[in-house]
Amino acid sequence: MLLRSIVYLALGVASFSASAVTVRAVGPSPVAVPGDSGASELSDLAYSNGSWYAVGDQSNSLYTLGITIDPVTGQIVGAPSVASSVSLLDTSGAAFVGGQDFEGLTHDGAGGLLVSGEASNSLYRYGVGGGMAVEILQPTAFANARGNLGLEAVTAGNGMVWTANEEALTTDGPIANDTSGPSRVSTLVRLQQLTSGLAPTSQFAYAVDAIPNTSFVASPSRSGVSGLLLLPNNELLVLERRTEVDFANGPTFVNSLYRVDFTGAEDTTTVAMLDATVNTVAKELLWSGRFVANNFEGLALGPQLESGETTILLISDNGSGQSQSVFALAAADIGARAIPLPGSLILLLAGLLGVIRFWRI
Repeated sequence: MLLRSIVYLALGVASFSASAVTVRAVGPSPVAVPGDSGASELSDLAYSNGSWYAVGDQSNSLYTLGITIDPVTGQIVGAPSVASSVSLLDTSGAAFVGGQDFEGLTHDGAGGLLVSGEASNSLYRYGVGGGMAVEILQPTAFANARGNLGLEAVTAGNGMVWTANEEALTTDGPIANDTSGPSRVSTLVRLQQLTSGLAPTSQFAYAVDAIPNTSFVASPSRSGVSGLLLLPNNELLVLERRTEVDFANGPTFVNSLYRVDFTGAEDTTTVAMLDATVNTVAKELLWSGRFVANNFEGLALGPQLESGETTILLISDNGSGQSQSVFALAAADIGARAIPLPGSLILLLAGLLGVIRFWRI
């Protein structure tokens, strides 16, 4: 009797538990964007209602892409194309002076787009078609960003926005390629949460993977946050990008996708300097891939597959002679927790009553 009650209890509890997010590579290999497409240095993606958008980090342009996904396999069908492009302008409608180093792109959840600019460490809000900026915000948290290591990523959904710097601020310790000692260091970045109106709410420290202590220790290798992705269940994913430079063979890029766990992490909004005493967020590795000549630094949720999984596309920047391409992943269990079925409630109650009755005997 007790054993049956325990089984009922276990089944009931299991039905209330959210399934863990899983991510797998669809591949089988990156698919190149044709070199004559007119687009260059694409650094991030956004997807909505069947349309793909990409931002160029030096051209100050927003591109509409044609990308076809096989609804069964999740693989990319054919070569991606560039359907159109439009210049991203400032709030007065004037062209920006110089490249803004637009690195992050996301739908803002209110019919527009958010773009993160690494040159000014600012967030830019546009209509979905680009053109003139509606709003520009420079979060004060990133005032001490290092050059070319500032606001790299942005994601939004469910009334919230997340952004992050690529590597540590000048006040937050060393960057990832520090070679001051025999062991490599993990650079600390700030995950900044804002409302959909871009008002800061909370902030957390995130430790990026250190560069392995191998033969390329003294080379200009990198390790930082290159992308963020907010899932429908409000879980935050971080795309890390590590560049391992071997002077004999050139760079190899390692991308890792982590799920962030905020349990036990402290809000660092008022922490002036991040160090080893800060309680960082925990992270769970969901997927990792190693690529040659493919510098993947942006990602977006795409269409749902017939399997129930959801496509995630990565995009590679073709700066410094790398390949401009996209790569497909598939994610499962990214939706909000389902409401338990009545049968699950019955199992749970039956199990509880059985255990209680046993202990009263």
